[in-house]
Amino acid sequence: MQIITIHSLLIKVKFQLQSQKGLFSFVRL
Repeated sequence: MQIITIHSLLIKVKFQLQSQKGLFSFVRL
């Protein structure tokens, strides 16, 4: 169970990082 929760957490963090990068690139433009 812990492995699944950690895996989902990593996916959420990765998705947030990607979305933040997209926002930053959009702001730069």
